Amino acid sequence: MPRFENQRVLVTGSGRGIGSAIAHRFAQEGARIQLVARSMDELEQTRSELAPLASEVRAMTLDLVLPGSARQLVEEVAREWGGLDILVTNARAAAQGGFLELEDDA
Repeated sequence: MPRFENQRVLVTGSGRGIGSAIAHRFAQEGARIQLVARSMDELEQTRSELAPLASEVRAMTLDLVLPGSARQLVEEVAREWGGLDILVTNARAAAQGGFLELEDDA
């Protein structure tokens, strides 16, 4: 039995690079994957690669820097899946500094 069979996994920044690799690994372990990135072209590529591996693959374009975007993402996942089991926050941010020192606007 795959380790993450039917677990609901959301991976931000999953259109390429490390985010895509993380999504691939979860897919190989039977997870249901929600991909999120700014580029639909990259998401479609990742989704097509994961389709034979994962029990379900969804893709959503979203720029998590924009106000309200995180809320939109949570609402979409809650509506479609009723919640999450695993969240991987891999979206890149431009602001520098320690997490606890950053203001919400950053």
